[in-house]
Amino acid sequence: MQFPEEKLKALYDELTDRDKDIDFVQNHLQEMLNTSYDHIEESWQESLKWLKIILNLAIEYDIELFIAKSKHNLAIIEYRHYNLSESLELFNDALIIYERLHYLTETGLIYNNIAMIYVQMQHYEQALNYLNKAIIIHKKLKDDFSLNNNYLNLAIIYKRMNKVTKALNTYKKQLQVSRNIKDDSVLSKCLNNIAIIYKGKQDYEQALTCIQESIIIHKRLNSFEGLASNYLLLGSIYFNQDKDKIAFQYLNKSKRIAERLNYRKALLEIYNDFCLIYEHMEDYKNSLKYHRKYSELQFSLQAENQDKRLTDMMTEIEKRELEKNAVFSMAVTASHEINQPLMVLQANMEMMIIKLDSHVQEYKIDKYVGKIVESINRIESILHKFRTSNYYNYTDYVQDIEMINMK
Repeated sequence: MQFPEEKLKALYDELTDRDKDIDFVQNHLQEMLNTSYDHIEESWQESLKWLKIILNLAIEYDIELFIAKSKHNLAIIEYRHYNLSESLELFNDALIIYERLHYLTETGLIYNNIAMIYVQMQHYEQALNYLNKAIIIHKKLKDDFSLNNNYLNLAIIYKRMNKVTKALNTYKKQLQVSRNIKDDSVLSKCLNNIAIIYKGKQDYEQALTCIQESIIIHKRLNSFEGLASNYLLLGSIYFNQDKDKIAFQYLNKSKRIAERLNYRKALLEIYNDFCLIYEHMEDYKNSLKYHRKYSELQFSLQAENQDKRLTDMMTEIEKRELEKNAVFSMAVTASHEINQPLMVLQANMEMMIIKLDSHVQEYKIDKYVGKIVESINRIESILHKFRTSNYYNYTDYVQDIEMINMK
């Protein structure tokens, strides 16, 4: 899908008229926001550029809500590209405004988003704090869809903290909410998560009950990926109970579906389980065969992840290079614009010194003249640095404001 650059330009041009009323401005800003956000997936760089333009317009028109919305959307892009610090800062900026305006829905969403950033940073206590805030808001709003997502994220955190009982209880809360919203896809995933915990606790009866319900749902949804995961989990449970033949049957079912779909995440686990089963059956030839399959697929997936990280890194380098070029262009422009009046000032200063030469001592202005000349020379030196610098970095200036340090 082509990015709607022309549409956004037209909307932007219509906003240049200062006489437009506030409703007109807000409607246009909202349409620009929606248009930019709709293309985040396939054209994130263009979306990023236009969201920054929208943010500047919102600041120019002093409309707090759209400042918050722009920063909110910018934060989502930064988060998706692993720029966690930038994302956290933007989310917090938007959150301050949403809280002040009492926009509960948006506040709850950002609490959840900030929590997930802290999860990525492995700051689990902060993540729990924000998720619990989100849950309070979504209960108040009776927003079961968001509440379902909150409980899912909360359970994930508890699992990472090895608080398995808390994770299980949270998944059960999510299960109840999932039944309320009647979302089969969410319900089946929740059942699988609960089954995995029961499997870890060796409560196989409870685990099998959850998986059987999940299978019914996946068959109804024609979700073959879901069925592959169900059969894989069943195979793993029966293997843990030393029921190798039954485990073998379910793993083969899972393997056939996963290979047909090229569902490689599942295949990795399937190959590993086959390796273990054949080893348990003392069939070392087939065990070695699946160990090789597992190793080859694992290597392939790791290589793909490395390629993706490299691509993201190159994108970030390109972004920084564009930023650097913008800084240098601004510096050269500033140098050019300031240099013209500076030359006039310098020429007139020299003429004044010539005219006053015989009276400098008489009027005792020699020290003032010296300071003016010194300042002019200093400005010339700074402008020369602007024109010739090939390196810059940021340094703190005052609170929340940075300045560019050029060398």
